[in-house]
Amino acid sequence: MFSKALTGMSAPGYTEPMENEKLHIHILSRELDSRVSKNPQYSLRSFARNLGVAPSWISDVLNGKKGISVNKASDLCRTLGFTRQETEVFVLSVQAAHARRISDRDLAQTRLNNLSKEFGIAVKIKQDDLALAGSWYHQAILELTELEEFDHTEAWLAKKLNLSPKLISSAIQRLVTIGWLKIQDGKMQPQSEITESSFDIPSQAIKNYHREILEKAQVSLSEDAVDEREFLSMTLGFDSRRMQEAKEDIRKFQAAFAEKYFKDEKKDSVHQLSVQFFRVDKKKDVSNE
Repeated sequence: MFSKALTGMSAPGYTEPMENEKLHIHILSRELDSRVSKNPQYSLRSFARNLGVAPSWISDVLNGKKGISVNKASDLCRTLGFTRQETEVFVLSVQAAHARRISDRDLAQTRLNNLSKEFGIAVKIKQDDLALAGSWYHQAILELTELEEFDHTEAWLAKKLNLSPKLISSAIQRLVTIGWLKIQDGKMQPQSEITESSFDIPSQAIKNYHREILEKAQVSLSEDAVDEREFLSMTLGFDSRRMQEAKEDIRKFQAAFAEKYFKDEKKDSVHQLSVQFFRVDKKKDVSNE
């Protein structure tokens, strides 16, 4: 039984988390999958061209056959538009896996662990969940396994999610690799419960995830019947000093919603709940005064 994250994304907890030294590979894999999901014609060769590297090089990196230098890791982060914190995590992961001296690898691993303590779940998501964080369909696959009609085939999942069989196959392999999904005797079995997570630390992966969800919401607004969806919006004057309090109230609402509906024993569909609360007026620029 899965319950939904309260701040917009899933954060499965399991007993054997992804090793930090594999993190940079999963970050790149997730980025490739995200691009493929938006454009089925996008390929590994396209990815290599966008990154400014040879297709054989990125293929070897993704398959764990080739390491990455610190300079190259920094270049990739700049090309992908990573934030400072995302860049730090990516580079540390590269160092923990590929630094020449054992002492340097150990130091990088320690610093990566310290980041986990400093930023809490936000970095935990980078370590454990980043392969899923930017792609909505991974979570949808996990939820579809709970439906009574689920038939445990990639073809069925591809049809239900309107995605290519190739993308579905790749997503399933990743879910199995990180331990969220197990396939036994031809049956797909979710392996962990999804828990609450907090995302107050900026993350490009999380931005990508929410961007995809908003895009899907636009499609629903245009194509789904009114009795199959619910879209509400309000605009109000607000004391910005109460932003943290407002966030907590929104998360409490999501928690109550999850408690009421996500534990149903009989399920015949997968839905997405999203809540947006953001400023629409421009902040006062005191630097020009």
